Amino acid sequence: MRVLIVGGYAPSLLNFRGPLLARLASLGHEVLAAAPDADSEIIEGLARLGVEYRSYPLARAGLNPLRDLQTFRALKLILKDFRPDVVVAYTAKPVIYTGLACQGSSVSSRFFALITGLGYGFGQSGRRQQLIGRLVRRLYRRALTDASGVVFQNPDDQSVFRREGLLGERTPDTVVNGSGVDLSHY
Repeated sequence: MRVLIVGGYAPSLLNFRGPLLARLASLGHEVLAAAPDADSEIIEGLARLGVEYRSYPLARAGLNPLRDLQTFRALKLILKDFRPDVVVAYTAKPVIYTGLACQGSSVSSRFFALITGLGYGFGQSGRRQQLIGRLVRRLYRRALTDASGVVFQNPDDQSVFRREGLLGERTPDTVVNGSGVDLSHY
């Protein structure tokens, strides 16, 4: 099976998803990890796990629609080139743009989203923040339409997504206890 893991910060691939990536590779899956701007240490660390790496452009905190369009296009190209069977994305922008890219792709992948927190688009006051919040909610709703599953790190976020209709009624979702950080490692 071909598995694509998409993150928004390259060091998190090893720090928080390393055990998952290692396990997938050890089971014989072909694994590709994608995030912006990894240095050679991260790329080598992933290679030691048996995981390939691909960079894509992402302005994690930016609000420039042209930059976000670049992100979307790059993710579509990764999907087209790698042709994964399963796609897992975590953090807001990777979840949104990967979910949308999966929907617009000729590749039939199962898409899973990991919601690591609500982020900037939720709970903000002020006119600009409310406008951004409405846009983020609309994008989440659209991106998660065909998700095979959504994993939350806390029940409050799950409740917000359900209450605000960001998940389809039939979209499977669950709550896990955090990111699964290996405390013995840290």
